[in-house]
Amino acid sequence: MLDAILNLMNIKYLILLFFFSSFINLSAQNYYKKGALITAEGEKVIGHFRVIKNKMVMQHLNPGASPGYEKIKQWYPAEFKELTVTGRLFKSLLLGNEPVVLKEMLEGNLSLFGYDELKKTGPYFILENGTLEELPSNESGASELQKRLNSLANACSNLTPLSQEEISAGTKAYFESLYNFLIAYNECKYPESKIKQRVVADKKVLTLGLFVGPNLTSINGIEPDLYFQASHFFLNAEKRLIPSFQVGLSVELKASKNINFGLETAYLIKRIGYTRPQASQSPVIYDGDLTLHNLQFNVFSKYTFGENDLKPYLTFGIVGQNLINDTNSWEVTGAPVGYNAPPNIILFNWDIGLGGGIGIEKTINKLDFGFEARLVWSRPTATYAPVYDSYSFQGLFKVGF
Repeated sequence: MLDAILNLMNIKYLILLFFFSSFINLSAQNYYKKGALITAEGEKVIGHFRVIKNKMVMQHLNPGASPGYEKIKQWYPAEFKELTVTGRLFKSLLLGNEPVVLKEMLEGNLSLFGYDELKKTGPYFILENGTLEELPSNESGASELQKRLNSLANACSNLTPLSQEEISAGTKAYFESLYNFLIAYNECKYPESKIKQRVVADKKVLTLGLFVGPNLTSINGIEPDLYFQASHFFLNAEKRLIPSFQVGLSVELKASKNINFGLETAYLIKRIGYTRPQASQSPVIYDGDLTLHNLQFNVFSKYTFGENDLKPYLTFGIVGQNLINDTNSWEVTGAPVGYNAPPNIILFNWDIGLGGGIGIEKTINKLDFGFEARLVWSRPTATYAPVYDSYSFQGLFKVGF
């Protein structure tokens, strides 16, 4: 039976490998975002697009195709006017004689464009009176940048130029100062003009979550100590998987565009069925059901693929499980009346191990709904204890807010 359980563990790894390869394929396709492209002739094309190095747009003609069977169409700046994807507007423009594809961050008589709106990193471009101009960097060209912004401020008497401290500030602070300065410039010089702010607001930094889901657990003895007779009895029994469940809370801190760090705490129930004879070739058979009630703690990292509302992700973390209660129910067959039950099973309070998972989540009305398949391995921390491996295969339904 132990071989069967180990084979089941191998099947779990194969399932995880299948999901991993599937999600890697999905993450590659996830860079193509659903949107609408306006051609140079004014026709509207609906499809899945991505911008390549701000030089062209690529359209995925058959999303969901296996790797190697994709059909891709390239759109060069001369072939289209603009592209809208996930609330972002890209425009085909000329920087001198060089065609470029840029995100519009601010629309007005003077408009602001950039390469990467989410990171708010430069370079930045301004478009006024049909002329696209690249602004000097706030690092290598800070003095030139200040001269250029001062020239804009001088065109309107009510406008305060940016200070050296604002220009030399960090990336986010500088962008916010520049953005607000250009809004004020439009309002001052072109009071009748309409301004559209197209910057996507920063996503939430802290996410609180709830999760619930099924759990399957197997405990395999590695070096059962004969001193712990009950544990030795249990660890050498034939075991079977019995579904149970867990429910918990989580908190995630956004560290970067794709990386989160988090902490989970959960009430986890493990159930393991076991069957074994009282002794070799004995007609007395014990059939039991061991239920373990645990508090599980998980410190984890999370890597998310893509920027769409539907995102696959991977998690990996350190897991601690504290046994707060256990019950052992059993039946015996083939025994005379009054036959004694097996001794109580001794398992230890703390298990420490590792956990990893593959999941997918979708944002709906600012709530993150998701599902994660996770495998957790742990061992007891006590010095004098039977050595066993605990494997838990967990399916988690999540909601974050």
